[in-house]
Order: sequence, then C-alpha cells, then structure tokens
Amino acid sequence: MRKLILLGVCFLGFSQFAQAALFDDKEARQQIIDLQQKTDAQNQSALSAISALEKRISALENTIKSQGLMDLLSQVELLNKELRNLKGDLEVAQHQIDVTQQRQKDLYKDTDGRLHKLEMAPPPVAQPVAATEAAAPVASAAPVEDSAENKALEAAQLLLKESKFKPAFEAFEKFLQTYPNSKQASDAFYGLGSAQFSLKYYKAALATQQKLVMQFPESPKLADAKFSIANCQIQLADIDSAKKTLRDLIAQYPDHALIPNAKRRLAVLDSIKK
Repeated sequence: MRKLILLGVCFLGFSQFAQAALFDDKEARQQIIDLQQKTDAQNQSALSAISALEKRISALENTIKSQGLMDLLSQVELLNKELRNLKGDLEVAQHQIDVTQQRQKDLYKDTDGRLHKLEMAPPPVAQPVAATEAAAPVASAAPVEDSAENKALEAAQLLLKESKFKPAFEAFEKFLQTYPNSKQASDAFYGLGSAQFSLKYYKAALATQQKLVMQFPESPKLADAKFSIANCQIQLADIDSAKKTLRDLIAQYPDHALIPNAKRRLAVLDSIKK
C-alpha cells in the first residue's frame, strides 16, 4: 500500500513536471515568433527608409542635372545676346561705309555735272562799253548772292566729306540760317542730319531728316533722307519703325541706288528675334 502511494506521488510529480516543461516550451516558441516578427518589422522599416533615401538621392541628382541644364541655357542665352550686339555693331559699321560710299558718289556726280556744264557753255563774248558805263557797278547783287550761297554749301559738304563733323554741323546750320529760302535747302538739311548722325545726335538727326521729308517732298534727297531716318531709328532701338521706314523706301523708290542696302538692312532686322 505504501508502495502504491509512493508510485502515485511520483507519477503525479512527473505529470506536473511534464506539463511545466510543455508550458515552458510553448512560451519559448511564442517568444521566438514574437522576436522574429519584431525583427521582420524592423527589417521592413529599414528597407522602407533605404527606399525613401534612394528616392531622395535620385531627386537630388535630377535637381543637380536640371540646374546644370539651366546654367547651360543661361550661357546659350548670353551668347545669343552677345551675337545680337555684334550684329548691331556690324550693322552700324556697314552703315558708315554705305554713307561714305554714297557721299563719294554724290560728290562725283556733282563735280561731273559742273564740269559738263562748263564744257557745254559757250565762251563769253566781250562787249564794248562806254566810259561812263564802265564806271558804274558791273555785277548785280543776285549773282554775288548765288555764288556766296554755293560756296557756303560746298564748304559745309567738304567738311562733312573730310569727317570734320562738328564744323560741318555748324556750317550747315549757319547756311540754313543765312539762306532759309535757298533752292538747295534740302541738300543742307540732309548734310546737317548726316553730321548730327555722325556725332551720335540720333534724335536730332531723326528730326532733321523728317523735316526734310515734310518740307521738301520733291527733293532728290528724299530717298537718302528716308534711309537716314531708318538708320536713326535703328540707333534709337525703334526697330518696328525702322522696318516700316525701310519697307516704304523700297516700295517708293524701287530703282534707287540705296535699295540693295535697304533690303539687306531690312533682312537683318527681320532676323532679329524679340
């Protein structure tokens, strides 16, 4: 009987031990599972952080590339601006060459015309005069005035040809004040405007040439004045007005010697983008 009791006690103790051991094993597995889940969550969080960091790095690289492109575009724009400035300087230089060539042509035509008139004129015939008539004044006032007027205009034009722009400006201005009703006033206005342009008085030159156009609509210098007006407008950066002036000039005087230059100038202005 005692043995049976001992055996029962032993069996009961073993059973409790087995249950405790079984309980401890389940708890350990649960802890392992919890730890694995926690580790997985941490790994997932780390992967998410790495992915976000990679996205930020990629965005930063794109920004850097975009900034580099912007710098390149800025440099291109700067080069285009410098090119436009160089074209403007070239246009001014070409204008000065054209004006000089035109002045030479005008001077040659004027000289040739004068020589032709002298060659064609008959020699003067001497007429006998009485002693009383010889004592009287021979020349009338009108030829003297004409001679002085011509000399004054020729002197001003010579100063302009020699690139003495300031004295030429003063000479043309004095001529117009002295001979306001001269038949050669349009020539004087054109010379005055040319001197003002060469002195870089572009607004004054524009006003002078416009006055020529308004007051002398039949002047042979009309086409030259309009071409000069366009050049003044270019210098004053009034490109739209310059284009209109050149188009009007080409339409009104299609056979004038200035038309090829006017067309080239208009083509350059049309090529400039705003």
